[in-house]
Amino acid sequence: LTLAGFYRPSDKNVNLRARLDRFGLGFASPFLTGVLSDFTGAISGDIVASGPLDRIRLSGERTRADSLGFLVNFTKVKYIVDGPINIDDKSITFSRAKVFDKYGHSGIATGGLLHEGFKNMRLDLRISLDDMLALNTASRDNDSFYGKAFATGSVRISGPFDNLQYGRYADIPMGEFWSRSKKPGFCGQAGNARFAAYVGHVWGRKVIATESF
Repeated sequence: LTLAGFYRPSDKNVNLRARLDRFGLGFASPFLTGVLSDFTGAISGDIVASGPLDRIRLSGERTRADSLGFLVNFTKVKYIVDGPINIDDKSITFSRAKVFDKYGHSGIATGGLLHEGFKNMRLDLRISLDDMLALNTASRDNDSFYGKAFATGSVRISGPFDNLQYGRYADIPMGEFWSRSKKPGFCGQAGNARFAAYVGHVWGRKVIATESF
């Protein structure tokens, strides 16, 4: 990280240029606890900040994600993003950046951080999946329902940092799911056979087979 520019105390104006050379984003972890974790990779490029402190204008020049990785805690899937980042007064966002899972399957990432002068910050991140890993949980993560699935569709993480929401809309072409019934025969449990059959259908089409032991 290299900084150049000035701060003028008389009118509290700044004009700064930050040059990022594979700048890590580990500092973001505390803000996204509970939804995203395990940040790896970096950001490179120039960020320019100018104007009065209470109305700083931001812009980015040749700013991009360099193998920027993060784990979605709910699904235990890690994604790696490579591509351009747009920076302006109200947002820091991906612009159709390439996103990969650990198997090299790719998708597209759009959106990111929205803010009002770095107040009322919120996330609106969308990932379009193309036969990508969408679920990678084990029994220790959720002993009622767990497994591995590859999906085509979209994932969206949105909301203020203290109330982030995770949603997905996906067709599941291939997957393996395991479930346990704590109360045999009880329909409310994820281990119920009807539940297993339900998650094996998407838009009325049977996409996986089920078997019991």
